[in-house]
Amino acid sequence: MTSSVPAARTRIPAPSPRWAAPGPAAPRRERITLCGGLLLPVVVLLGIEYRIRWEAFSFTLAELSLPLALISLLGGRRAGLTKLFDSQYIAALIAVLTFGFTSVLVAPDTKHAMSVYRDLVTPCIFFAVLLSIRLSQKDITVLVKAYVVVATINASLGIVQFYSGQFVWFHEPESLVSESWKVSQLQHSPAGLLFGIGNILPVGMYAGVNNFASYLVPPCLIALAFSRMNTPSKMKRFAWMTATAILMLGLVLTFSRASALSLVLGIPLTLRALARARSRVVLTGLVLLTGIAMVIGFLASGVVSWDDLGTGTGRLNMLANGWEFLQSDPLVLLLGGGTLNYMLQFSQVQLVHNLFMYLLLQFGIIVAVAWFVLITTAQVRTFTRLRTGDRNYQQLALALWAGVFVTVFIYGQTTSIADMVQASMWILFLQALAIHSRVAHSQRTPGLKPLLFTWVSVAPAGDERQVEK
Repeated sequence: MTSSVPAARTRIPAPSPRWAAPGPAAPRRERITLCGGLLLPVVVLLGIEYRIRWEAFSFTLAELSLPLALISLLGGRRAGLTKLFDSQYIAALIAVLTFGFTSVLVAPDTKHAMSVYRDLVTPCIFFAVLLSIRLSQKDITVLVKAYVVVATINASLGIVQFYSGQFVWFHEPESLVSESWKVSQLQHSPAGLLFGIGNILPVGMYAGVNNFASYLVPPCLIALAFSRMNTPSKMKRFAWMTATAILMLGLVLTFSRASALSLVLGIPLTLRALARARSRVVLTGLVLLTGIAMVIGFLASGVVSWDDLGTGTGRLNMLANGWEFLQSDPLVLLLGGGTLNYMLQFSQVQLVHNLFMYLLLQFGIIVAVAWFVLITTAQVRTFTRLRTGDRNYQQLALALWAGVFVTVFIYGQTTSIADMVQASMWILFLQALAIHSRVAHSQRTPGLKPLLFTWVSVAPAGDERQVEK
């Protein structure tokens, strides 16, 4: 008789996790590319205005951005060049290079004319190199954020300088003379009494107060844009709002009327760029008109009129004198080289505090038109061709557009930016990043159009190689 014994159940162990079938891979965190990393020192150089003098030759630290950009271009040679700097840009650049050199030949002071010619062409070549470099989405974001961080540090230093009167490291003596006169006027004005002005104005790590003030306008608008984006945490939003407040306070303490006007008009433009609903378009239009009316009323009240040249009448007199000088010497209108004679003839009107008038007097009408074609083409392409893609990057590109727009077309009405190599370098640096951001997040690509035709047609898909992600 046999007894049936139930067989023992054998427990099959679960497969080890390392032998388990691989699941979906976690998204790989995007890193900054070699080209973008090589451009990070450029952000620092654009935030420091320091001139190195060697006997009769001198240059600013910002001019070192051009060789760094060339190194970045060579470092990313395997990815190939972009086709962003197309025939329209090339034609404008050639006109600036060739006809600008004629002003050197006819100017009475060849050494000075060669210096301002270099200040004109170096940023333009820098812009061409930047548009030829392939930048990823991460590169654009890191470079823009780093730019705002450096500007915020600059503004913080400027606030400390204003209230302590110390830590002024890069202030040039020739700027200090004119600014000391401005301080003496401000100390008796209502605006100076309101903020408790001391003996100096803030310059941060810049050589002059006006250049420092204009430098703070675009990062203030960019920080405002970042504070309104869809950030993952409230802490980041608060950090960007804090940076906006610091940049705004640092700019106000410079008492630069043109830069303050640029900021006041730039904020509604930035909000217009960030608007989602059509109702906000009407609202921001009303805000813009209200802001213009407030600025005009503020200037007319006399609160910030501590000199005659800062008034509308003083600026109109300068333009009238410039036009009178061009009529007396029509050859200057064609070839340039007349800035020095203009200043000798109208010494009581200061320098040529108007961008277009300065380009006419120093380089002639062809260079003036070509330079504005270069800027206007980039501005139009940034603003009109951004239709699809990540909305945060659309907002970033349009905030960059607003910062460059108010600097060139608002602040440029009161100063000659083209002879300030530091300002021209960061203007074209931000404009290049705006174009890269537009291309990286837009499905449309610019076509090729003749010179002076700034509205861009839609090119066939794949005609322009997209930036690598």
